[in-house]
Amino acid sequence: MSLPEAPNFEAILNRVEGRSVLRWARRDWQAIMGEAGRPIAIDVKHTPLGRVAAQAVATIAGPHAPGASRIEIYRYDPKDAATPINKDTYLVIEDTIGWWDLATIVISASTEDNANLRDYLKLYVFLVKEDPGPDHWLSELPATVVSIIRRA
Repeated sequence: MSLPEAPNFEAILNRVEGRSVLRWARRDWQAIMGEAGRPIAIDVKHTPLGRVAAQAVATIAGPHAPGASRIEIYRYDPKDAATPINKDTYLVIEDTIGWWDLATIVISASTEDNANLRDYLKLYVFLVKEDPGPDHWLSELPATVVSIIRRA
């Protein structure tokens, strides 16, 4: 049996978010997160974020809101001399149906809300890069991140 696919659905997600939305196998995400329920240090080198993580100094993940978590990648950028640590944040949408208006997306994607789509949504979580916030450029890693890394 082949894996369910939803290319039109993925294309519409990119349009809804106004940026690239990456999919990630739910089982791989759950293997990293486990049952922690609190921020943990993670290694994202072999994930859809591996390219960004190549320069990572630290990466943490943790719960954010019902149906969503957040990954924070702290990377070193020597071009930003006074603030060489750059924070990139990704929202991990775990509950697709609860997060987005599924009916509207299905209509926009010219697809159907059927068993294939539901199976597809069970198989994947989706990563959405957030806009840089005021804490994007940092002079050093935040103390909370350092303590999470030490705890790992």
